[in-house]
This record gives sequence, C-alpha cells and structure tokens, in this order.
Amino acid sequence: MMEQSSLLDFSKTIKTHATIIGVLLVLSTISTFVLGASWDLIVEHSTNIDNAKLTQTILLVVGAINLLFTTIYLIGFLKRIRWCITVCLVFVIPGFVLQALSLVLALISLSMVHILQNLISFGISGYFLLVLVQMRKMMSNGLLADSEQV
Repeated sequence: MMEQSSLLDFSKTIKTHATIIGVLLVLSTISTFVLGASWDLIVEHSTNIDNAKLTQTILLVVGAINLLFTTIYLIGFLKRIRWCITVCLVFVIPGFVLQALSLVLALISLSMVHILQNLISFGISGYFLLVLVQMRKMMSNGLLADSEQV
C-alpha cells in the first residue's frame, strides 16, 4: 500500500480535523431542518402544491437521516467507539463514489454551476473520507486513547 503524502497526513492534528468534520455535519443537519421547516412559506405561494409538499417531506426525511448520521459520527468521535466510525465509513465511501459520478456528469453537461457545486462537494467528501480513515486507523492502533480529552 502506498504511503500518504505529508500534506494528507492528519495524524498529529486528527482531533482538530475530526472536530471540523463534526461542526460541518452539525451545520448541515441544522440547515437541512431549517430549509425543510421553512418550506411551508414556499408551499403557500406555489401553484403546484403537491410537488412542494413532496419536496418538503423529502427535505425533512433527509434531515432525519442526516441527524442520525451526525449522531453516530459524534458518538464515535467523542466516545472513541470504533464501530461508529466504521458505520460512517460504510456510508461515506459509496457517497464519495456517487460524488465522483456526479462530477463526471456535470463535466459532460458543461454546466459551470453544477461543476463548481460538485467540485466543492467532492472536496468536502474527500476530506471527510480521509479524516475518517485516519481516525479509524489511529483508533485501531490505540493512538487515540479513551482517556484523552477532546
């Protein structure tokens, strides 16, 4: 297996990077719920009420899934529970592959807005995946002990 570049090795500051990921997940969860809850304002002024209600329901379901994922990640990080981090990895890896496919489709469609959106999402997903893998590896090696403070 190839060694990682020193620029991609977060082992010395893994807690800082894991905290950044936790904050991003919490902000994403809050923004999804706020958007879903405020969708009622759009529903009132919409001509297609069924479509607007369906979108609101989807947003709230995505928010609930996001809340579950964020909770599992934060428990795994704060309590140093390795299986929680493994569960997060199981969900992030297929998401990362889907992000790559979405980026390819955006490049094919030549839509600059979609390309930029997918590049940002792909970068954040890659960072998240990299931090998760390194955090799990450190937990496996016992370098991230339970007694350490966050």
